[in-house]
Amino acid sequence: PRVLERVGALAGVGAAGLSRGEARRAWIDSSGNEEQAAITGARDRLRKVRELQCVLGGQDEGEIHRALYVSGGDVEQALMELQRQRLLPFTQRLWDSPAPTLDTGHPDRERVLRQILATYSLPSWGRAEIVLSLMQEGSDHYQLPDVVEAVKESQDREFIKRSLSLSCVTCFALYPRSKVGPSGRERGAGGSGRGTDTH
Repeated sequence: PRVLERVGALAGVGAAGLSRGEARRAWIDSSGNEEQAAITGARDRLRKVRELQCVLGGQDEGEIHRALYVSGGDVEQALMELQRQRLLPFTQRLWDSPAPTLDTGHPDRERVLRQILATYSLPSWGRAEIVLSLMQEGSDHYQLPDVVEAVKESQDREFIKRSLSLSCVTCFALYPRSKVGPSGRERGAGGSGRGTDTH
């Protein structure tokens, strides 16, 4: 290991020099001659740096050296890591950005259906259509997530409509099944009794 460390340091490439794997290959190719191994390793590393610069265009040389050091001189692995680093700000913005608002009244029906499918991972186009049609009918006691949850459980439209309009036995207001507890009350409400289906 100390021989390989000396070869890596003698090569004088990058802040950390050659990785142990690069130094080992260069030492073997140079039949155990440390100085020749350092020259061979440095030449091979610089060739890989130029190759990656051509692929990536304008990438910082120090970052390329670090990626090659971490990957043990594997160009493909270094390329993947450098591309991941480049995409990181973009992917972070995607994760940080708020979910797009869904306008169920938008004139482009297919666009809205595609958005519902993509946002809520529904199993079929038909289920997305049920969600949209129920939302377009309008109601003040359920919202889009409630409809989606009900549609995921069943594709029977009448069953879905019933499950979205259960009466709370405490206040008699209508709530979707997801907001009514097992006792038939709005979640968080007190009292006892059974819920009744209003349809």
